Amino acid sequence: MPGPPSTAAAPTQNAIDRALAFSASGEHAKALRWAAAEVKCDRTGPVALLVTARLVHEMGREEAGLDGLKTAVGRAIESGDLPIAVAASSELRRLGAIEDVGPMLDAIADAFEVESDRLLEKGGAPPQLDAERATQPLADAYEGEGLLDEVESILGDAAEQLQRDIDQPAQVKQQVLFSSLGKKSLRAFIELFRSMDVDLGVELIEQGAMGDDAYVLARGELEVQRATDAEEPIRLARLGRGALFGEMALLSRAPRAASSRACSSARTARAS
Repeated sequence: MPGPPSTAAAPTQNAIDRALAFSASGEHAKALRWAAAEVKCDRTGPVALLVTARLVHEMGREEAGLDGLKTAVGRAIESGDLPIAVAASSELRRLGAIEDVGPMLDAIADAFEVESDRLLEKGGAPPQLDAERATQPLADAYEGEGLLDEVESILGDAAEQLQRDIDQPAQVKQQVLFSSLGKKSLRAFIELFRSMDVDLGVELIEQGAMGDDAYVLARGELEVQRATDAEEPIRLARLGRGALFGEMALLSRAPRAASSRACSSARTARAS
């Protein structure tokens, strides 16, 4: 079985994917060097902030990890990335930061609810996606407590940058279904979601099964298929980051009309 990717990476390879691969294999220090390097290159990327904060928490700097997750929520709101905002707030809940979750959910609902003055008109310009960049990991000289100290400093810089940026709140793109709800209803809805990792090939939704949950895709890709009398199923769609799926069956409690399978490692938020 091949081992995790080498840190001597080609510049075009994605730093966060490398961080997740190392994390999955238990090499948390290597994972952290990649994820934190991405935050250092761009303090505004909510995905990198989320991954870095999780890793720091797992490696014993719990307060820094929780603070980093709060920064990830704030940055996701500022960049109009509702799925990552929900995933980061769900992580706070999972890690026991219950007192922090309420204010985070309020902030998300304020930004994306139907009467928010931050919402772009329908058809407005979407938020910019994370840029692909030639990120290289933090140097191997950073290790142990020295590595954690450096990452805490990087997360602190990102938090300070967020505080400067929120003085002029950005507009955000309307979200399917979510932005049709008032603040109270939206807050109650997003509170139902729980963050979860999904491995390649896992079937999240099975055609014909009764619908009792909905998902938001925070990272990765899914393929939607419908089985027919033919040998091969019909491929209906390929879903990327930000997609909401399964919601109609959840609302109607009707059988699923199609199946959804992960075609990469993915992170989703699930509500039931």
